[in-house]
Amino acid sequence: MKQLTAGVLCMTFVLLGSSEAQACLCANRSVNQLKKESKAVFTGKVVEVSREFDNYAMFYRVKLSVERTWKNAQAGEITVYSRGGCSVWFVPGKEYLVYAYAGKDGNTLETDLCSKTRQVGMAEEDLKKLGKAKTVEKVSRSNVN
Repeated sequence: MKQLTAGVLCMTFVLLGSSEAQACLCANRSVNQLKKESKAVFTGKVVEVSREFDNYAMFYRVKLSVERTWKNAQAGEITVYSRGGCSVWFVPGKEYLVYAYAGKDGNTLETDLCSKTRQVGMAEEDLKKLGKAKTVEKVSRSNVN
């Protein structure tokens, strides 16, 4: 009986673990593909992270100060949202390479683990492939082209 109970518990953990693992199954895309598919590509330092809820779903609202840009980001602060099981865990004060896509409303920016958004220290290969960043002009308001 103990073996049967242990077997059922093990199978439960395997099944639960496999569904969790599939939640972030990502396609392998090149840096060029990611840049092309993204609405904005930039590095930014995390200024603020807040956890919010929308229709019982939790998401993170992240405010970043743009440091360098490769696509559609200007100097100032940009807000990016990260939702679902593949949310990026942003740490205040850390700098990230962000590949952001248009949110469902078309006006917001979102990102997730599948977009390869991550801390700059772990993105050296992508940064080399992206090449020289565009100069960002210092402005006093948040904006995205």
